[in-house]
Amino acid sequence: TEQYESVLVKVTNATCDTTKNQYGEWWVNDGSGPLLAKDNGAFSFTPILNTVYNITGVMAYSYSKFSIQYRRESDITIVNNIESEFANAVSIYPNPASETINIVTDNAQTITITNLVGQIVKEISVANEIETIDVSSLNAGVYFVQLAKANETAVVKIIVE
Repeated sequence: TEQYESVLVKVTNATCDTTKNQYGEWWVNDGSGPLLAKDNGAFSFTPILNTVYNITGVMAYSYSKFSIQYRRESDITIVNNIESEFANAVSIYPNPASETINIVTDNAQTITITNLVGQIVKEISVANEIETIDVSSLNAGVYFVQLAKANETAVVKIIVE
């Protein structure tokens, strides 16, 4: 309700329902209804459709819409559903890596690697049960590997040295 306007809140397990529009806005839903997520212009974040996030930010109410306005990169984290059989069947090695990573997956269809701000750095259509991916061109840092099949996704954090 409006009593939470200008209050710092955390929305958990919110699924990304739309991609970002030209105003830096995208819709999420944590089960309580749609909520507009907005950047404040301090950094660029590209949400991934159907990915589940925890978002911390300031609540706002404008034009009959509630929004959460995140402030910095650490305000958005990807939720990894470790209870899923699909997520438990994923293996990525070596981690940390410097040249290549091997991904062993249970029938994944796509692999998407994103950086900490959500920018897609690699997308791969899976052809084999074990995929070897060259990461030598990536800058050192933390990345998220999202594997997708049918209605399931798994997200694993990797470190590139």
